[in-house]
Amino acid sequence: MFNKPLNELTLKELQAVEYQEYDGTHITDIIVVPVNKRHESKYRCMKYILFNSASNHISGVLGGYSDIMQFNRNSGVRVIRIDCLYRSKCLRFMISPSIILSNYCTWVLSEFDIEEKK
Repeated sequence: MFNKPLNELTLKELQAVEYQEYDGTHITDIIVVPVNKRHESKYRCMKYILFNSASNHISGVLGGYSDIMQFNRNSGVRVIRIDCLYRSKCLRFMISPSIILSNYCTWVLSEFDIEEKK
């Protein structure tokens, strides 16, 4: 549980959250936190805070020596892998197979929707 809104937490506060087993409860958010460790792949390691924003509950904190996070790994449709660039601490999303965007705008004011061209 956080004592202030997510948007007000600093990187140091998020990095200080202790690792804990996933408790099996519903999660609404995954907060990806870069940690100060370098994976053998030369990318920055990440930890994942599993969070339910409706109840302000931390469901688990995983990772630590993980340099890649994957979505839809077993669905056979699309795989999105995320790694963390070591020096800049920026996230990189790798999409496989690759896609072509159908609608996009160069300057995004609020949210960035990725829509695949059919």
